Amino acid sequence: GLAEGEVVVRFDPANAEPLVMGMVGSSSRGASMRDFIIKPEIGAPGGSISAVSGSGTGVEPFSGTSGAAPMVSGAAALVKDAYPSRGPLEIKAVLVNTAETQIMNKAALLGGGLAPISRIGGGEVRVDRAVLATAAAWDSRTLQPALSLGFNDWSRTNILRRPGVTVRNYSNVGKTYKIDVSYRFADDEARNALTISAPKQVFVSANGVGSFGINFVVRTENLEDWNEAGPNSGAQGANADLLTEYEYDGYVTLTNVNDATDTIHL
Repeated sequence: GLAEGEVVVRFDPANAEPLVMGMVGSSSRGASMRDFIIKPEIGAPGGSISAVSGSGTGVEPFSGTSGAAPMVSGAAALVKDAYPSRGPLEIKAVLVNTAETQIMNKAALLGGGLAPISRIGGGEVRVDRAVLATAAAWDSRTLQPALSLGFNDWSRTNILRRPGVTVRNYSNVGKTYKIDVSYRFADDEARNALTISAPKQVFVSANGVGSFGINFVVRTENLEDWNEAGPNSGAQGANADLLTEYEYDGYVTLTNVNDATDTIHL
C-alpha cells in the first residue's frame, strides 16, 4: 500500500510522443536580429539527447541548441569524409538542400501544424540523403542555401530580382531539373501579397554548374497590417500562429525530370 501523500506514476511507452520530426518549444527561432535573414537554416535532434560524448555507453538527459549543433557538425563531418574535395559552403548547401521539411509543431506547446521556416530553415538534417545527393544549390550572391528577402518596411509594390540560383551537378550525367515554387502555408499564397516566378526548368551539364533567376513581386496593399499583437518575444514567444502571421515562406524545389527521387530544395 501507499503511505499518505504518496503517488504512483506509470509510464506507458505506447503513449509516448516521438521527438523525431517534431519541434520542441525551446528551439530557437528566426529571422536573425542583425540582417533579418533566414535562421536557423537547418534543424537537428536536440531534445532529450542521451549519449555522453567519449563515454562509449554513458547516457544522461540533455537538451538544447548545444545538443543540436553537434549533430549538424557531425553530419557535416560525414559528408566531408565522403567527399573530401568539397568546400564548407557546398557541404552546408547539400545538408540544407536535402533536409526533411515535414516537421511539425508540438500540439501541446506550439499549437500543432507545420513548423514555419523561421523555426526549421531547410528542415531536419538527413545526413544519408546529403551523402547520396548528386547535386546542390545555393544563392549565387550570398552563397547560402536559402533565398531571403529579410525584414522590410515597404509602402509601394516592389519587383525584386535575385542574381540567381547556382546548381552544381556532381554526377557524370547531364541533368534537367524541373523547378517548382511552393508556399509553406496556404494562407500566404491566398493573400497574393508575395508571388515568386522562376523558369520551368534548368539544365546542368555533367560535373558542371548551371543557374537560373528568380523574381519576387511584393504587393504591399495585400500585406498583413502590422499591429502590437505581432511577433512577441515575451510571453507569446512560442506562439506559432503569431510567428507566421507576418511571414511569407516556402521552398524552391528542383526535381530531376528523369528521376523523381533526385530532388533538392532551397
